[in-house]
Amino acid sequence: MWEGADGNGGELLDGVFETTLAMLAGAHSSARARELCARAIALAESQGWASDPVAGVALAARAHIDVWEGRFDEAEQWLDRAAQALRPDAEPATRLLLHLTRGMLHVGRGRLGQALMEFRAAEQLQTLLAAPHVLTVRIQQFLVQTLVRLGDTAAARATLARISEEHRDWGEARAARASVYFAEGDPQAAVDALAPVLTVRRP
Repeated sequence: MWEGADGNGGELLDGVFETTLAMLAGAHSSARARELCARAIALAESQGWASDPVAGVALAARAHIDVWEGRFDEAEQWLDRAAQALRPDAEPATRLLLHLTRGMLHVGRGRLGQALMEFRAAEQLQTLLAAPHVLTVRIQQFLVQTLVRLGDTAAARATLARISEEHRDWGEARAARASVYFAEGDPQAAVDALAPVLTVRRP
């Protein structure tokens, strides 16, 4: 239950975060996540919580959805509101989502150095989580691909090495490996890395 929320409000905010994570895992559409965010933000505003930490999760989730869909201006506005609402001691999972989303926004705007700092901050927050997080591999994927774009393939490989055995066959991990192989001039290895997760559509 989110601090400051009770009854249906707390359940709705829990649902926002869970649905956003499910969207990232491919189990829910962004439309469903967007709908829940809109309801949660409207509830927070109606209860006078819009600038309180309790609203931060919905604001951060809405920003993430907008970044994912390329709505960078809207995402930046939601991120600003989330940053104002969240305290430094907010739940690690929410802060992790905020850093990941900021990093993705910076990538979209071509600010790779700033993106790298946000992804590293998100990676550090993972150590505060009680269990592996659904965003863990996504963060590592963005870290690797950003390092590759910055020309630091050695650091990208070091990040790849930190991906757990359990996650190495995930699509995000394979995409990260493929980006390193391609940067090192081995496109066939990149194709081979992606082959198990590529879907061939028949006419």
